[in-house]
Amino acid sequence: MNKKKYMFKLPCLRYRKRYILFKIYPESLELNYSQVEKVILDSLLRYMGEQMLSRASVWIMKENYVPEVNMGVIRCRHDYVSHIIAALSLVNSIDGNRARIDVLSLSGSIKKIKKKMGELNADNDTGNDFDFTCAGNGDFDVRF
Repeated sequence: MNKKKYMFKLPCLRYRKRYILFKIYPESLELNYSQVEKVILDSLLRYMGEQMLSRASVWIMKENYVPEVNMGVIRCRHDYVSHIIAALSLVNSIDGNRARIDVLSLSGSIKKIKKKMGELNADNDTGNDFDFTCAGNGDFDVRF
């Protein structure tokens, strides 16, 4: 009997990517991409070290940074997401001004992150914040 030998393919060498949507507060700070990149990479380097940072394959995406609202996207490997989020939370000042970086969303595709980013920008532009006012009798009126 002639048995066929099957060749097995090597596992894919690409890593699974994750996209982290972040926002810098307060919004009154006007930051360009290079300032944001420097702050984030310094924080990642202090928290993770050079070796882990190189394995995480961090990329702060320049084309997806919106300086008007201080919102941007970081691409990294899926197994280093928790380290990167922890390092971002350690930022407490940018160029001598008090600031913080919040993670708004996490996704496996850039398309979903861009959609989420558009939704958040639309909410900020239309002013969909709640307005609570108190009537004289103690009842609250909620306006959109």
